[in-house]
Amino acid sequence: MRIALDLPRVDRIYGLTPAPEDRPEIIVPLPMPIAGDRAAFEENFVEDFSEHPWANLPVTITLSVLDAAEQQSQSDPREITLPGRRFFDPLAAAIIEMRRDLLWNRTNAERSAQILRAVSYQPQEVFRKETQYLQLRHAIRKMETLAHYGINDEQQQALADDLWDLAIDLEEGDLADALDRMRQAQERLEQA
Repeated sequence: MRIALDLPRVDRIYGLTPAPEDRPEIIVPLPMPIAGDRAAFEENFVEDFSEHPWANLPVTITLSVLDAAEQQSQSDPREITLPGRRFFDPLAAAIIEMRRDLLWNRTNAERSAQILRAVSYQPQEVFRKETQYLQLRHAIRKMETLAHYGINDEQQQALADDLWDLAIDLEEGDLADALDRMRQAQERLEQA
């Protein structure tokens, strides 16, 4: 299975305005079924592409098959949106969007840092933990420094990994945070 970005269908706004950096197609080997009829079979494919830069963007999927006699056949491309994780916490969603923009094109680093700086302007209203705020400030400083001196592939991926981990932490929190939020919501409901 080959997955390729369907660039004409991408809504080219904000961080997606510059040309995307070259990324190879995603190639996923699909094994033949062990039992059953080889002429007609169905399988469910489960793979996690949540951290891929194309997650939640339009892609084309093409299936190809190669038999023992070296004969190859290919399906027509099918248009889908590459499934990715959805973030419901507004701050986590903003961080993930800036992560996607950074992975889309490194030239977005300065813009992404500015947006994240604006989003985190009054941390006491946005962050549940001070450590999360400090992690984001560290990532912003790193992004600004790298934008000034140039970002290589390893630095880009390390920064994207840091932003992903922070967004997951913000989205999921821990059980104590969830219980505290539930109590606060219950208090607001009683007041209403």
